[in-house]
Amino acid sequence: MSLKNIFLVLCVFAVSVLSAQKLQITNFRLDDTDQSANRPGSEVFDIDDNPCALLRLQTVAKGFTLDMGTIGYCEIDESRIGEIWIWLRPRTRFITIHHPQLGSLVRYEIPVPIESKRTYYADLIAGEVKVLVSEAVTEQYVKFYVEPKDALVTLDDNVITLHDGYGYKMMRFGEYDYRVDLADYHPNIGKITVNDPDHAHEVRISLKPAFGWVEVERGIADGAAVYIDNRLVGKAPLKSHNLSSGSHRVKVIKEKYAPWEQTVTIQDAQTVLLSPQLTAQFSRVTFVVRSDSDLRQNEGNPHPELVSGSQPHPELVSGSQAEIYINDQRYGIGKVIENLAYGQYVVEARLAGHITTTRRIEITPDSEGQVFELQPPTPVYGRLQIESNVPDATVLLDGLEVGQVPLQLRQVLIGQHILTLQRQGYKTETKQINIDENATVSISIELAKAEPERNQQNKQNADRQVLVKEYKVNGVSFTMVQVEGGTFMMGEDMNTDKMAYKNEGPVHQVTLNTFMIGETEVTQALWRAVMGTGIREQAMKGSSSTLLHGEGDNLPMYYVNYEDCQAFIRKLNSLTGLSFRLPTEAEWEYAARGGQQSAYKYAGGDVATNVAWCQENADGTTHPVAQKRPNELTIYDMSGNVWEWCQDWYGPYSSAAQTNPRGASGGAFRVFRGGSWYGNVRRCRVTSRQGNAPSDRSSDLGFRLVLVP
Repeated sequence: MSLKNIFLVLCVFAVSVLSAQKLQITNFRLDDTDQSANRPGSEVFDIDDNPCALLRLQTVAKGFTLDMGTIGYCEIDESRIGEIWIWLRPRTRFITIHHPQLGSLVRYEIPVPIESKRTYYADLIAGEVKVLVSEAVTEQYVKFYVEPKDALVTLDDNVITLHDGYGYKMMRFGEYDYRVDLADYHPNIGKITVNDPDHAHEVRISLKPAFGWVEVERGIADGAAVYIDNRLVGKAPLKSHNLSSGSHRVKVIKEKYAPWEQTVTIQDAQTVLLSPQLTAQFSRVTFVVRSDSDLRQNEGNPHPELVSGSQPHPELVSGSQAEIYINDQRYGIGKVIENLAYGQYVVEARLAGHITTTRRIEITPDSEGQVFELQPPTPVYGRLQIESNVPDATVLLDGLEVGQVPLQLRQVLIGQHILTLQRQGYKTETKQINIDENATVSISIELAKAEPERNQQNKQNADRQVLVKEYKVNGVSFTMVQVEGGTFMMGEDMNTDKMAYKNEGPVHQVTLNTFMIGETEVTQALWRAVMGTGIREQAMKGSSSTLLHGEGDNLPMYYVNYEDCQAFIRKLNSLTGLSFRLPTEAEWEYAARGGQQSAYKYAGGDVATNVAWCQENADGTTHPVAQKRPNELTIYDMSGNVWEWCQDWYGPYSSAAQTNPRGASGGAFRVFRGGSWYGNVRRCRVTSRQGNAPSDRSSDLGFRLVLVP
């Protein structure tokens, strides 16, 4: 037997038990909030056309008769569940109620004045037991399940609070209007009837979107700014946020291309795919700085010479080393191939210590494929005379050996230089000098005798055994060198080393755990084995010049930004099952110093050109790895060849002692270290540090790997 049938049986049972009881009315009260007696459609009028009052008598029984005497009553309605509606004439004072089974209530005196258009409530009971037995349910829960979960639900005048898309409310039996609303969705409106005492009334609603999307597909528009209804929404390729159904104006703007516009019609829950076909407004042109050999043919040999005439100073007038600037923005070195939008440009060839050369050009559609030559910068010289108390002391200018004292250099490029004197048995002295145009700088440097070596550790390093391990991926081998953990003083003080930059200090104590680092920079062969592409594909990415500075398996990989390095490492780790990463800045400097073994300025020695490919000896290009002298740990090219990305964000040093530091917590630039074929020897020192945007690529920037054993 169902619960509902049991309920009916119980109701009958309750009525039969109470058949001998006397009826009573209790809890007679006025309800000021109930407008049932005054609501259009439910109003009742007496024979004199006066509005009646409403008595809502709470009972589940039916079949009552009323006797109101000469006053009478207006109307009775027993069709409602759980109550009888009786309309009374104003000023009614007594009610007599009869029921064939439940008995009678004679002349019940109404305890409050009866006024027209007012609603009253009362409970009808037999003896001490209410006729509304507990099983006679007259209200029930209404449950709402709604998607999206943050919609607004109203039931008549009640707001249903939702938690994760679910809400409920207890309601009396009856009919109700509901509404579900949410911005950008069509509202859902309906009616429900609550009349089941055994089951909650459930309402499940999924709102239909009143919006769609615009998707700009991959293609020529990649990187373009996308505007919808004149509001910037992002860069292509993209899928827009929710757009209300209807018409919208889409505009795509990309530098060097004509703007593209289109009106689209959005339909509910639909995506409009767009493939903008942009019209180019640029020409691909080449800028080349004439070489110094061209200049010598016309103007004679401008190379600086030593007094002895034995060799030229290394800073040559070289078109291959000149930086090319277009509208005051650096584009490359020696040769640049670039897409330039139509318009006027000022193109310059710049080189330190030289007079900049300038050319004004106009780029038009007819400029496509043209080559524009730039005159090389003109060198400007001064003179330098060096003396010392130590005969035949070796003279290094900007880290490159140029002769022995006493020495006169007739042609030295103007600007700042680092002058170093050294000889075995004496302390090395370094000074910063400034050369002015057509001026002579005379300098005398006193060398003091060096203290005897306290140990022979550095001399024994060549014979020491270093733990190395070889790995192979897709047929290409590479070697990792173990660096034993320890404590060292990181950085350099400008007061101690005149070649130091301000960002290299303060000197601070760092302790590191043991790690392994690449014996060489990542080569082009290893890159191709992991990524399946080569240096030419990298050179073509973004707006980088396609000019290559060395192509070959054993050359370092370059034109890689920080993000490219991370993509390479993720794929390498997937192929090997290991956890390679970039070195932290502290790990990089510690390894470059040879762990705790070295006090050299450069990775492996104090003469830069012995251990590094740099501006002074690289001839404007990269060189195969492992061709220069390694450092004490048999690690190659940590000074020169190409700069190397580190893991850290770039930021100032702390003076506090640190263990396994990870650099700044955030920033705009990532650290790179070590100098390059393009940089001077000062930049190749083991403490020199730089920062660049993670998205930037350069023809002299690569990386090496670290693995924690």
